[in-house]
Amino acid sequence: MIDHDTLTGRHSFRPRFLKTLFSGPFVFSDSGWQWWLHGSEAEAAARLMDSQQQGTSPARLVMLRDHKGRRAFRLDLEPMPCFAKEVTMTSLRTRLGALLGRSNVLLRYDHGTAETRHNLFLDSHTSSGVRTLALGEHVRHGLPDRQILIHEYLSGWQPLGEVWRATDRDDDRQQLAARLEDLLGELYSHRICHLDLNAGHIMVPEDRSLPMRVIDCGRMCTSVRNPLIATALHVGKLMRDLGAPEIPERHAQARNMLRRIAGAAADAPRAQQVLLLACRYRISKRLNKRRLIMNASQKAIDLATFEARLLTDPRNRPPAPSALQGALPGPGAEKFEQACPIE
Repeated sequence: MIDHDTLTGRHSFRPRFLKTLFSGPFVFSDSGWQWWLHGSEAEAAARLMDSQQQGTSPARLVMLRDHKGRRAFRLDLEPMPCFAKEVTMTSLRTRLGALLGRSNVLLRYDHGTAETRHNLFLDSHTSSGVRTLALGEHVRHGLPDRQILIHEYLSGWQPLGEVWRATDRDDDRQQLAARLEDLLGELYSHRICHLDLNAGHIMVPEDRSLPMRVIDCGRMCTSVRNPLIATALHVGKLMRDLGAPEIPERHAQARNMLRRIAGAAADAPRAQQVLLLACRYRISKRLNKRRLIMNASQKAIDLATFEARLLTDPRNRPPAPSALQGALPGPGAEKFEQACPIE
């Protein structure tokens, strides 16, 4: 239990959501870490990670991954096992973004403050979020240089891509696709765009009655001005991961899914173009997609420039000359529909 003798850390210039939704920050030891707590289970998890940062090896803590300045742990606590992600920030701009809680091109996106805010938003507005418990920070020269995000551990859950590849039964894949549409429909309804959504960032539970969950939410936009374009990006990217190997068939699958999610609005020409681009190309998470989804006017979306940037990626091959033409009403549309009939 937090008592009156527990020291408090620095809270100046911190974002409002930390000050209003979390308690703290608390200092539990001389490890140099301070902890923002959210919920009654948060303190035990934060203290366990704090002891690990002092150099001890708690028996209830298991390291899952250590790669490129990022470490992941499982915390075997009762009644709720937890997952902890540690991020090291070397860029001064990223550290400033972590302090202020801002995520943009200038202040970067890869910090725990942004992911904490996005996790809270997703969990409070949809059934697809994970429960956040704590945010830990190591502060140096007034700025965080390391952060630890702690949330619930999805025990027994598997990434959608692994579940999809593990079965070749049509019934199983149709059920997975229907549950995926429910998830994407929630994101569409609440104007959320996960800028790095892929089949590895969607978790599937063993219990089929439970909804899928979205993880790794550091790169995310909320209150997007063009949710249709955001959903077209989601659907196209996921169909590229899971759909048919041939582009025309994959695009037809994506088009059907987008129509089931967005209805007649899915037939908007710009949405169909974005859908085809997302089906055809690898879209790097480093590519700025915010101009597409935050532009309220679809007519003002510059897809020629967006495609040109996609083609700078050596993994992307130039499309067939008629590929984009078939996505829009026009001379090539009927031929495309005959090759890819819509169910």
